[in-house]
Amino acid sequence: MFATRNCGVDINVRLTYKVRMKLKDWRTRENLSLARMGKLVNRAHTTILRIERGEQPPDVETIRRIFEATNGEVSLHDFFSADGSPKPQSVQAAE
Repeated sequence: MFATRNCGVDINVRLTYKVRMKLKDWRTRENLSLARMGKLVNRAHTTILRIERGEQPPDVETIRRIFEATNGEVSLHDFFSADGSPKPQSVQAAE
């Protein structure tokens, strides 16, 4: 038998947790083409492809648009390391 103790946490509070996710993972899960994703964020499909491959880091406005289009599931942290350097595709895939 386990004793319970009130630790000051409301057990009725629901916490939401969003897993960090790469853009390509999110796009694939949502079954969106590069062209459709490009339209969602007002960028060319070739730009989306280069971003997904790690060939081109997204600019601030593109990151904002991706964040909004993915409801926050893809964020700045998916593209840049803590020191501000762009994450190469191989690093993103390992996380």
